[in-house]
Amino acid sequence: MFVYHSTQFNLMGFLLVLGASCLSGVRWCLSQMITQKSELGLQNPIDMIYHIQPWMIVGLMPLSIYFEGTTLGATEQFFRYSDLRQLASNCGLVLLGAVLAFLLESSEYLLISTTSSLTLSVAGIFKELCTIYLAVKINHNELTPLNTVGFVLCLLGITVHVVLKALDNRDENSSSSSSSYAGLSTREDTTLPLMMKAFDDTSSNEEEDFV
Repeated sequence: MFVYHSTQFNLMGFLLVLGASCLSGVRWCLSQMITQKSELGLQNPIDMIYHIQPWMIVGLMPLSIYFEGTTLGATEQFFRYSDLRQLASNCGLVLLGAVLAFLLESSEYLLISTTSSLTLSVAGIFKELCTIYLAVKINHNELTPLNTVGFVLCLLGITVHVVLKALDNRDENSSSSSSSYAGLSTREDTTLPLMMKAFDDTSSNEEEDFV
């Protein structure tokens, strides 16, 4: 509903996007299992990126060379440059994009190591909402009433998820606090009589030595 009539429908493109979404869900679920498994020692996002990125490069580099290698190699903006300042500007833009992508992936792995893949998906939806909102405000893109209804439904879904997550965390904290208090009371019940007995034995020994 939110993107209805925003572009022309294409069945092949729809199937590709649907397959990419499914594979992305599988990827983030597996990433959650790996980062939250303390035996592997990959809770740090930098460690996760260090082990994952080489295999992602192996999969993406042949496709990039096949689809963009000739165009990139023949363009005057990079390898066949004539203006050094233009080359430096383009390389700076590429480097800036790389830094932003690194920070984005680091934040994604940090989020998924402490929460869940569902929370990451909700955050991604919120990011898309912010992007389209800025497109409406800056580029003056038009939203139909149906798109507006979809926008409101997305916001309501995110709000419900945040509220349920907060209530669940509050219940977990209260249950853990009560269990900790019960454990402390049990330790006091078991240790205080022993301490009193040890104190009585010490007092009796001191009286015998005095006599």
